[in-house]
Amino acid sequence: FEILSPGNNNTEMDKKKLFYLKHGVEEYYVYDPDKISLEVSIRENNSFKEIENFTTWTSPRLKIRFDM
Repeated sequence: FEILSPGNNNTEMDKKKLFYLKHGVEEYYVYDPDKISLEVSIRENNSFKEIENFTTWTSPRLKIRFDM
């Protein structure tokens, strides 16, 4: 889970995402408290696939439900 702050930039977030992918992370979440948005990506082969346009998401790994 990542929570964006004003100091985060796209380059930094891209590096973090690649780091997590390299180390076997199955699900990657980025919450933006300013936009009240949640980006959800799941591992698919050797990359992350972003889940788009959801109002409810249940993590396959954690079994936690997110309602947006």
